[in-house]
Amino acid sequence: MVFFFIDLVAGVEDLLVKHEHLLTLQMSFDATSGCRVCPDGWAHNSGKCYLFSSTGKTWSQSRDHCITLGGHLAIVNSHEEQNFLSQSAIEDFYWMGLSDLVTEGQWIWVDSTPLSETGAV
Repeated sequence: MVFFFIDLVAGVEDLLVKHEHLLTLQMSFDATSGCRVCPDGWAHNSGKCYLFSSTGKTWSQSRDHCITLGGHLAIVNSHEEQNFLSQSAIEDFYWMGLSDLVTEGQWIWVDSTPLSETGAV
């Protein structure tokens, strides 16, 4: 039973790597190629797609919803990305992928990167 669990975990990890690779290939198309870069209703910026949703969900519900769509809550890696997000916002309030759920006061992005390593403001 333990071996099956390990194989299952390895299989899931392999699928996640393949999924990330496919997303990277999908995002390699741009507007000049005649291909749609992002799904309808999503905004494109610097090779990434963003969905500004106005549904009233909690942070955890929003995180889970993003995962079901094949993404994650926004991780701000630069001043330019932060400016894009601020200027593109339609509503006054959105969730981003930063939390201190694991340790109070220790801010971690949803990809497990500490806030101090992302260059975010």
